[in-house]
Amino acid sequence: MLTRSDPVLKLENATVGYNGEAVLKNLSLEIKPGEKIALVGQSGAGKSTLLNLLYQQCQEDAALVPQDLGLVRSLSVFHNVFMGRLNRHPTWYNIANLLKPLKKEVDQISPI
Repeated sequence: MLTRSDPVLKLENATVGYNGEAVLKNLSLEIKPGEKIALVGQSGAGKSTLLNLLYQQCQEDAALVPQDLGLVRSLSVFHNVFMGRLNRHPTWYNIANLLKPLKKEVDQISPI
């Protein structure tokens, strides 16, 4: 069982690249349950590359909403995030939840 001191995600000396070029080198990162993090940096610093790496490490527990590319501006944050999780449930469940969001789904996404 995971304790509050056990990391939910851990990277040690990772090198992350984009288009064949190393963007982040010797990256070590540990995220514990309940921690909230923010990625801040100039354009091209590797924020999106790092987010993609983090998503690859924890796809079962995370949804990725890509910057601009995947957002539907006319939808709520809930709907945009839930759309990134459609592969987790049957089609009938997704349609019902998108039309009238279930409390348990809203509660899972709201803290994001």
